[in-house]
This record gives sequence, C-alpha cells and structure tokens, in this order.
Amino acid sequence: ARTGLSTFVCGVLYVAIGLPLAPTLAAMPQSATSFVLIYVGCSFSAEAAGIKWDDPIAAVPAFLCIISQPFLFSIADGIYIGLGPPT
Repeated sequence: ARTGLSTFVCGVLYVAIGLPLAPTLAAMPQSATSFVLIYVGCSFSAEAAGIKWDDPIAAVPAFLCIISQPFLFSIADGIYIGLGPPT
C-alpha cells in the first residue's frame, strides 16, 4: 500500500462528494450536531469504567487524559499529557 492509491481515492472522493455538499452542510444549525457530540462524549466516558482505578500506574495517566482534554480543547494534547507521567 505504498503506491498512494488510497490518498488519491480519498482526494477524488473529497472533490466529488465533499465540495458539492459543503454549502448544504454549512447551512445546518449547530444545535443539530449537538446530539452527536453528546453521544460520543457518553460513549467515551463509558470506557472509563474499565480502568483499574485502584492501580495508580494505570489510573494517574488515565485521569490526566480525562481531565486535560476538556480544558485544552484537544484530544491529542490530552493524550500527550497522559503519556507524560512515568509508568
């Protein structure tokens, strides 16, 4: 898969489908997308039940990820903060 064919196909699909639909999707009110964001947040938080909270080696990085993502407004930065504590 080093030919770049998947990148080419994604680019073609973006131009063929994404650009014509852009004005329609831009006209969608933000309140219509709020349910999806709430659902994704609930499904992410449901995974926190599987964390071993009595084990500090697993709990501290998970806690830092969970707490820092909303404050940094970035999932990637929250994961980066969680990778910082020594394990």
